[in-house]
Amino acid sequence: MTADIELYTFTRGADVWRITPHEFDVTLGGDTWLSTQVGRNGLAYGAEPAKSSLELTIQPDSPIPLSAINPATSGEFTQVTVRSAILSNGFAWLNNVVWMGRITSVEFGGDGATLRCESVMVSLKRVGLRRLYGRKCSLTLYQSPCNAIQISATGVVSEVDGRRIGIEGDIPLAVAGALAGGWLETASGVKHMIDSEVDVTRFTLLYPAAIAVGDTVTLVAGCDHTTTTCDTRFGNLDNFGGQPGIPQQNPFSTGIF
Repeated sequence: MTADIELYTFTRGADVWRITPHEFDVTLGGDTWLSTQVGRNGLAYGAEPAKSSLELTIQPDSPIPLSAINPATSGEFTQVTVRSAILSNGFAWLNNVVWMGRITSVEFGGDGATLRCESVMVSLKRVGLRRLYGRKCSLTLYQSPCNAIQISATGVVSEVDGRRIGIEGDIPLAVAGALAGGWLETASGVKHMIDSEVDVTRFTLLYPAAIAVGDTVTLVAGCDHTTTTCDTRFGNLDNFGGQPGIPQQNPFSTGIF
């Protein structure tokens, strides 16, 4: 019996994950694609590369959607390659590459994690690196050319309730009131973005994470990308990447005289 199957390969730095919606694991060329429930949209090929975007739905506890959130703290994107293969009488061989691109956003829901991906053709058609004007800073915190000195502190987890994490005693003074937009880093180096602070002992992560009571974690301060925070929290106003002096009045709609 012959069947056409799809193989999904996700790559981020040295990490590689391989899954397939086929009912069995598939081994090919020494690599194994694990059988996983995968849903995807239909692809529309044409002159507009944006229309060939890919949307995948996979299990929310998979490490793949978590890797897609990390660009906010590391600058690395998760690359996606979709290949077709032919399976016949227990043997498999590659057919061709169906789609290539990268994950641009992830959304967690009750039934799964939705990964939205842009085609590699979108990047190829861009003119080049560009920054848009805006009153707030567009730079990635702690990365070049922001170069702010990282503010962090350690704490011991006392409570885990879904996305809500509690710390023994109070949140360390160095990062108290400054965790929104920052992240929690486990002893193994895994980073989880912090959404908001609840009170002086608890904060909320952007998504549930494998953290246990008693774990020692590092809490890193975030930034709301305003001049006030850049100056008072980091003393880094010289590197502020926004344009706060943009006039509030639009001369094209109100006139200038």
